[in-house]
Amino acid sequence: MTQTNSPAHTPIRTKPLPGLGPRYTGREVEFLKEALTRNNLFYYQADGLVTRMLARAKQELGAPFAVPASSGTASLHVAVAGLGIPAGYEVITSPITDMGTAVAILYQNAVPVFAEVDPRTFNITAKSIEAVITERTRAVVLVHLAGTPADMDEIVALCKARKIALIEDCAQSWGATYKGKAVGNFGDAGCYSFNDFKHLSCGDGGFIITHDEAAYRSMHNCGDKYYDRLAQGNRLAGLGANYRMTELQGAVALAHNANLFANNSACKVGEGCCSYRGRTTSTTCSASTSRPWASPVTSSSSACRPRASPPRRATSRARSATSRSSSTRTSSPAESGRPRSSRAGSTTIRR
Repeated sequence: MTQTNSPAHTPIRTKPLPGLGPRYTGREVEFLKEALTRNNLFYYQADGLVTRMLARAKQELGAPFAVPASSGTASLHVAVAGLGIPAGYEVITSPITDMGTAVAILYQNAVPVFAEVDPRTFNITAKSIEAVITERTRAVVLVHLAGTPADMDEIVALCKARKIALIEDCAQSWGATYKGKAVGNFGDAGCYSFNDFKHLSCGDGGFIITHDEAAYRSMHNCGDKYYDRLAQGNRLAGLGANYRMTELQGAVALAHNANLFANNSACKVGEGCCSYRGRTTSTTCSASTSRPWASPVTSSSSACRPRASPPRRATSRARSATSRSSSTRTSSPAESGRPRSSRAGSTTIRR
């Protein structure tokens, strides 16, 4: 087909999209040398790199407690396990997310139930959550998709009224806020990821933030083989996976963490731009000016790509099949991470 010079055929873009560019330009090498010089790469050190990274994350995100993990998926599993979700019970989550969200639920032998998403944000809502709550519902794993925070007030109120645990999957929402507060601070636990395709990366890694000290202690054990690092007197009293982060991961994460808000500052509500690996494009932000309480942040992954129509809601037959597959699945003790005690305390995304 011959191209004409008509205005209707004017190319939208005449130059290639910007390349990746350098990503590790801070103090990564300095911190890695420090870790290697110490001759000890185990994470649990009073002044170690992982400890300092968690302190910085708590300060920036406004949470009193944080638990390290080896990945974003691991952080979700630790949260589900640490909150004591019983086997066979239901956990409501989003159908538009990485497999890691469902994996965390299935590893506890719980049953994932998918709620409908808001077509504006692709996030689940209080209304769609309530529509699938049953007497067997014990938790909600809420995904803040593509840097866009979900509408939290009604969701938090619903979970509290129904006495359902709320876990926030913030893997793709570094720096996103709801009414001025960083996502991850509204539920019982907020899970972050350092996967290579996230705003901040150390190759792979993650952590959980919480405001509940009892949940913090339970999750700490569930991610570290129940070795009782916090000296609670319950060493090996439950099953816990080895989801520990190493000092090498902590070194790179600490260096990247220093640039958190600098990297995320390119995108504001209504400005019609988003950042791509530190560059800006003319793509419209996923949150519009009709949601002034949401401060989204878009990232180096799928947020700048055109969005497809959301999939249709899972049928009852599909949910039944999910229930059957998860109820017959068996996981090894190292994978299950389920504490012996009861509950402690009150797009495609690569994780």
